[in-house]
Amino acid sequence: MSLHYTMTLSDGTVVDDTRNANRGAVTVTHGDGALFPKIASALGEMTKGDQRVVELTPSEAFGEHDESKISRFPLKPEEAAEMAKQVQPGQLVQLPQGQAAMCLAMDNESVTLDMNHPLAGQTLTFALELLDITDGITIFGTPMVALKL
Repeated sequence: MSLHYTMTLSDGTVVDDTRNANRGAVTVTHGDGALFPKIASALGEMTKGDQRVVELTPSEAFGEHDESKISRFPLKPEEAAEMAKQVQPGQLVQLPQGQAAMCLAMDNESVTLDMNHPLAGQTLTFALELLDITDGITIFGTPMVALKL
């Protein structure tokens, strides 16, 4: 299925809007587990051309903000100097394992990182518009969905 969506925070801040992004409408596979369950459920009830607004609580989206995911990591002076050239507080960084973290603070001895998703703890509102529904691949009449391992 292809759709447009606008994702906003509870204060009205637009986080993502497919109409204003250069990418245009997005194509998703219903039932592959990639969508938030409440969004997938809403899309499953919609027909081509329908519009719907869906609100997700933090637990239905990226989870509650977890203070235990904020950690202070010691740095050697040379590491701190090198890091200060590349990273500033408020910046998202990618850790060696591929996880993203927000740099909260940095000094000559340590860096404090928040490993929560940047939208953790936020209530999100999705304005959905279903543009098109296409049939997926079937084998012997059974719809096939790619497995995510």
